[in-house]
Amino acid sequence: MMKHLTLICLVSIVLGACSPSEKALAGHPNGMRKSEGAQNDHGKDGLWSFWNKEGQLTAQGTYEDGKAMGLWTFWHKNGQKAREGQYEYGSKEGLWRDWDGNGQALYEGKYEGDHRDGQWTAWHSNGQIKLGGEYKYGKRAGRWTERDDHGRKISEIEYKNGEEVQRTDF
Repeated sequence: MMKHLTLICLVSIVLGACSPSEKALAGHPNGMRKSEGAQNDHGKDGLWSFWNKEGQLTAQGTYEDGKAMGLWTFWHKNGQKAREGQYEYGSKEGLWRDWDGNGQALYEGKYEGDHRDGQWTAWHSNGQIKLGGEYKYGKRAGRWTERDDHGRKISEIEYKNGEEVQRTDF
């Protein structure tokens, strides 16, 4: 049984299905760690972490054969979460969120095939909704509503294929 398992793994390695990973480290010119992870013959593979030249963690996520996969998280210099979302084979997919340096939500929306697609919302720094509407194939579509920092509607903009076709200001 053990011989069969060893043979299967060796064949898999030769075919590249289970390439052995090696630890990879890179540093900034000042000697601080820049990145750390593993890589195989196809590129980065597994969990990777990235730091700025001051040594603060700026990004962390997983690669599979050189392509970003799964949940990725990015941080501001002050340690607050800046952005979080999913990658699938190197493309942004699903829900992505952005926050300012104080942890206040800035944007939220979905990606499909690396393009904005579906409902997107932006917020003012006080938490009031600033802008909302829909993207189709990476372009604004339909009615978008813009609000001031008190939540009052200030305009409605109609888009078709990413082009503004009508605007009503209040």
